[in-house]
Amino acid sequence: MTKQNLGETIIMNAAQLFKKQGYKATSIKQIANASGCTTAALYYYFEGGKSEILETVMRRMQPEQMREAKLQELPPRLGDLIGARMEIMKDNMAVMADRIRWLFMEMANLSDEDKLPFQKQLLGFQSEIKADLQQYIADEKQADQIAWIMFCSFFGYQQLGVTMGLDAHADLTVTKFTEAMQAVIFADLMDLPKRDDAA
Repeated sequence: MTKQNLGETIIMNAAQLFKKQGYKATSIKQIANASGCTTAALYYYFEGGKSEILETVMRRMQPEQMREAKLQELPPRLGDLIGARMEIMKDNMAVMADRIRWLFMEMANLSDEDKLPFQKQLLGFQSEIKADLQQYIADEKQADQIAWIMFCSFFGYQQLGVTMGLDAHADLTVTKFTEAMQAVIFADLMDLPKRDDAA
C-alpha cells in the first residue's frame, strides 16, 4: 500500500470511528487497528497524531460544492445574490450537517487548537458571503452582519428543522424559509443594485 493510499485509509477509518464513538473516545491505536497499520506507521503519515487526523477529516467533511461556492458572476441586484447564496447553502447544509453532527456533540471536549481548523472553514465561507455582499453594500459592518444572519440562520434551520425533526411540525420547507428570510429580514435591501452599476 502506498503512503497516499494508507493515508486515505487512515482518514476514512478515523472519520467512521469519530462519527460512531466520538473524537475523545477514539484512540490512535483504534484508528491504526482499523486501518491495518501500527501506531508507529500512523505517526509516520500523520506526525501531528489525532489532532492532525481530525483537521484532515474536518476538511474532507465539507461538501465539494461549498469548497467551490464562489459565484461565477454576481447578479445585478442584491436580492438575486441573496437568493443565489441561499440556494448554495440550501443544497449543501444538509450534507454538511449530516457529516459533522458528531462534531457538534464533541465540541465541548475539543481543545481550542483542535476547534480552530473547523472554525476557520466556517469563517472562510462566511467571509465569501460578506465579500459578495460588499459589492452591493458600502457599509462593511452591515455586510458582515447580513452574512452572519444568512449563515447562522441556515445552520440553525438545519439543526432545528432537520436534525431535531421540527420540520415535520411546521409548514416551513427550506424553500419557504429562504423566501421568508428574503421577505422579512432583507426586505429593505433586496433592490440594491451592484455598486459598479450604481450611478
